[in-house]
Amino acid sequence: MRSWVHVGVMAVAEWTIVAAAGHAQTGTPVNAPVLSNTARCPGGLRVRHQPMGGATVWTVAQEDKDQGRHATEAKGPGVHVEFDTTKRVRMLELSVSYRPAGARVMPAEPGTSAKESKKTFVLQQEPSLSVDGDLLVGRAATITRVHLVSATYGDGTVWHATSEDECSVPPSLFMLVEAKK
Repeated sequence: MRSWVHVGVMAVAEWTIVAAAGHAQTGTPVNAPVLSNTARCPGGLRVRHQPMGGATVWTVAQEDKDQGRHATEAKGPGVHVEFDTTKRVRMLELSVSYRPAGARVMPAEPGTSAKESKKTFVLQQEPSLSVDGDLLVGRAATITRVHLVSATYGDGTVWHATSEDECSVPPSLFMLVEAKK
């Protein structure tokens, strides 16, 4: 009897993997953590890791101005950011927290983590209810969080976060990959 249960569980597990792979191949987005529109955050913020390659036009950080405002070639990890709101947005300022690449001492004490660095990005567009972009972090081991620093609306009003944690979300652990046929 146990072998039939085991076979049934394995069949369901394989079907789940095949179904998930089918969604990834067709480009259907996998649910990412969403920071919803609350009193603390003026809109829904979703972040997922963005694979390198393809026809991605990357927005570079303010600290990396020597590369120009956009880059077509990725030199390190990046994230895709989507922000939806009920008021038309013209510009978003975002900061991305990441752990730098390279050797480092990892703290052994509970509750402590490795040192993080940050880069600041600005996404500008015609006023819209939805803003999205691909942010190129560059040389990093991992991206830990994306913070909405400010939102400038079409009417000129500006929302500012009062703290770094006010409107912040980690990237989804899923990454879409390009299907090869």
